[in-house]
Order: sequence, then structure tokens, then C-alpha cells
Amino acid sequence: MKTLQDVAKSFKKAAGKAIYPGMPYSGYKTGSSKAFKTGNLLSKFVTSPLNTPNSIGRKNKVTKGWKYDFILEVGPNGAEYGKYVHYGTSKMRKRPFAEIGADDKEFNKVLDEFLGQEVDEVVMEELGTMDAQFRSAGFEVS
Repeated sequence: MKTLQDVAKSFKKAAGKAIYPGMPYSGYKTGSSKAFKTGNLLSKFVTSPLNTPNSIGRKNKVTKGWKYDFILEVGPNGAEYGKYVHYGTSKMRKRPFAEIGADDKEFNKVLDEFLGQEVDEVVMEELGTMDAQFRSAGFEVS
């Protein structure tokens, strides 16, 4: 059974993998998303207090129903230039490691398993509500 924390950890791992060793990315001249020279960006990205599983993945309490936010700090303290690597500049194409991480097969497998469980829970809850409404209206439900 996958949790929201498992999904967030998988997302962080996939985005980190896009920084180093890199993933195929045709949008950059090298054909890779690799953004690693000194290791500073990867190190700061992985250790940033804003990139903990509790901060990355959380259930959105504002919207009705269920919606999840996955937020990564792409320019953490000590590696603020990460946002330029991620979004690009007028002189450098982007290497969007968070977006590339979101396309990772392993991440999507964990996400699909988590969402499948969530959908099952929501459907069962709705069926329970409908059952109660039918019974209160005098119908026999079997």
C-alpha cells in the first residue's frame, strides 16, 4: 500500500536522477537532462528542508474532493541558480529536472498505485453513502 509520502519520495528521487546522472531529454543540446558539474545543485536539492516528503506531497485542503500538490524547490538555498537550470534563460535552454522526474516510469508506477487506492476509497465511501440513503428511504439494498 503506497502512501502520499511514498509518492513524494519517489518524485524527489526521480527529479534528483534527472540532475545526475541525467535522463534522456531532447530539449537540450547534449540530449540529456544532466545538470551536474560540482555536485552542489544535487546536494542542496536533496538536502533542502523544503524538499522533504512532507513538504513535497500534500493533500490540498482548499479544494473539495481530493487534489494533491507536488512542489519541489528547484533553487534551494546555496544553489539558487537551480531555477535558471530548470527554467532556462535567454542564453541557456532549460533542463526541467522536476518535469522530467514527473515523467519517470518508476515515479508514475508509485503514483498510479497510490491514486488507485485513493479512488477505491472514494468509491467505497460514496457507495456507503448511497446505501445509507436508500435504506433511510425504505429500500432494501443487497
